[in-house]
Amino acid sequence: MSARDHATGIIVRSLLAFALWVIATAAGLPDAPPVTDTEEETDSDLNVEALSAAPPVRAPIFQAALLPPEPSSGKGRLNLAVGGNRQWCTYRDDRVIQPPPGLGSTTVKPRAHNPVYTFGYQFTIATVARARPAETILLYESPVIRTAVLRQAAKLGRGGKKPPGPILVAPDTAQKRASPAAEQPGSLVPFWQESYACTTLPEAFDFDLDPGAYDVYMAFDILGRSGSWAHRSIGFLTDIVVEEGRRTRVEGRVDLVGGGRREVDLLSSALLPAAKAGEGAAP
Repeated sequence: MSARDHATGIIVRSLLAFALWVIATAAGLPDAPPVTDTEEETDSDLNVEALSAAPPVRAPIFQAALLPPEPSSGKGRLNLAVGGNRQWCTYRDDRVIQPPPGLGSTTVKPRAHNPVYTFGYQFTIATVARARPAETILLYESPVIRTAVLRQAAKLGRGGKKPPGPILVAPDTAQKRASPAAEQPGSLVPFWQESYACTTLPEAFDFDLDPGAYDVYMAFDILGRSGSWAHRSIGFLTDIVVEEGRRTRVEGRVDLVGGGRREVDLLSSALLPAAKAGEGAAP
């Protein structure tokens, strides 16, 4: 199994776990739960081969599939309209910690010796049919956008020897902490690529689904330094009705607002009137 297939498997299992959580707690729950990410990584934890690979020349552009005006035979059309400025950005260290009750989620401050944690991100749209709650249907999966890669310190102008400093003797040597290993020219260190940190979504996505009731959600997931994935921004909506030959419009919002605050949400859904004979499909 390739590293890419392994990562996709992790994403799908993560989406399934979240979808089941949505179904179990849909009534009255306004927001998705904060994600706790407290992993401590060492060089032995890193997926060196995958995280050292060169990214594309430029960040990929998210594109929605183009479907015929009418739904496929026996299907209904789900149209997801994306409002807001449709922009989303990540940061060098985009971990979230579990806050005290009532304080909301906060972003972890980068550690001085490991200021880069976010190695990439991916956007997905998925759904779960109420008639088949154990099955997650992945409707859309963007390319993985790489925001950081591992490079040898020498290639980044780092890893040189530092001049010796004064020798300090602590009164109680038992309380002395071991200093981190010195960065060597051959050490693998993260190189952050700011030009890949932001993306813009299309105005709309179209999907053909079997008639039924669905829970739909979209998510931006973060690729961490260890090669693991974690949810970062999630929007979801439950009880969306899809009927054969008709269009269901879902209003969503992806907005990057003041202070780098990100809004990702699904707001409402409506089953549009069926087109009359001789008329085109509803917009």
